[in-house]
Amino acid sequence: MKTKIAAAAGAFMIGLLLASQISLAAVYFNGITGLFNPGMSQAPVTSTSLVCHVWLRPQKEETMNIAQAEDPASSFESFHLTTILYDAGDMRVNLYLYGPNGESWELLSQDPLAVDGIWHNVGFAADVSLQTAAYIQDFRRGTIDPTGTILMGGTGWSFAVQNQKWYVGANHTNNNGINVPLLFIGGKWLGSATEAYFGDMEQLYCNLYDGAYLTMAALGQGHGFSTVVFQGTTPFAWGPVDLGPDCTGPTGGVPLICMEGGAAAFRDNRGGATAFTDFGGVLTTSTTSPWDLWFSP
Repeated sequence: MKTKIAAAAGAFMIGLLLASQISLAAVYFNGITGLFNPGMSQAPVTSTSLVCHVWLRPQKEETMNIAQAEDPASSFESFHLTTILYDAGDMRVNLYLYGPNGESWELLSQDPLAVDGIWHNVGFAADVSLQTAAYIQDFRRGTIDPTGTILMGGTGWSFAVQNQKWYVGANHTNNNGINVPLLFIGGKWLGSATEAYFGDMEQLYCNLYDGAYLTMAALGQGHGFSTVVFQGTTPFAWGPVDLGPDCTGPTGGVPLICMEGGAAAFRDNRGGATAFTDFGGVLTTSTTSPWDLWFSP
């Protein structure tokens, strides 16, 4: 009993400390409303490495858009982070890149993303030499290690990210006719991602840069976006971490996108690029947050 009380007290004090430092809110996407950025001139002309992360609590099992970028010159999509309905009861997360010379590259999580009312910590890291990693973490299920990856085609990319139009949680059918990628994964036809995201989201982070590949080990046990607190050798509390005032915590550099907090803070984008605006409705603050994990280990 004393151990349980001490553990709960420890988690509560961690929660209070976090609450005094940062916002504990998240955002809710209703399957209609999204966010839009008309062009990020702050982005590099090309990139050779990437780290992408997001906390998700989906409320629908469907192929849905989390974030995507459009080349304004060709109107073709060049970046795509989406959920994929791989099979009934098997929704995964897919990262897709389409290069300026027609090269394409995809990474798919091996483990499913469940619609279970629980916050999931999802991330990818990769570079042009095809070093890759992906993870879906769910501490309550005991999964605190990377789940592995499946590489889907391509031999690397030179991803042109400067001045791209970006959408977060938006429906492609409303995005001025964006040409979406055809999802043909492992010889299996999965259609196209045209659904807006329906569910809760926090700490959307994308760093596309010219630099060294950052392994999951280099990003730390929580991959730079979450951490585990132990009671002796037993993990008893888990949740997000403060990424710093300019979100340099995970990689040491200012990312292109770092969106976190409630609706007003989330759309402001604390990364190096400009703020987003509402698209197709008004974004709202969620009634839940992954920061709640610190209060309910």
